[in-house]
Amino acid sequence: MATLTPPAPVKEPSRRDRPAPPATQRDRDLGPGAPAGVPGDDGEAPFTPPAKRRSYWPVLVDFGLVMALFGLIIAGRPLIVVGAIIFIAALIGWVREARAEFSRLPD
Repeated sequence: MATLTPPAPVKEPSRRDRPAPPATQRDRDLGPGAPAGVPGDDGEAPFTPPAKRRSYWPVLVDFGLVMALFGLIIAGRPLIVVGAIIFIAALIGWVREARAEFSRLPD
């Protein structure tokens, strides 16, 4: 009878044996050692968006809508009216804030 021997384990190639990843477009344009954020050939710095400011308007829009729907389904007309007023006022405030932020963006 012949004895069966287990197959030899497959050895993963080490990190040194793996091929290098392909160069990115930035590496081809600026060279492999260029730090991030270096201006390209056009001489302009990359666009960085302004810092995000948290807004409470979306929460108020949701609250007003939920309140109006709750009044429609369960409570009655007074809650529908109050919810609709909160919803409309918050929606107007949110749009005004978004327009003000948009007008401050560079051209």
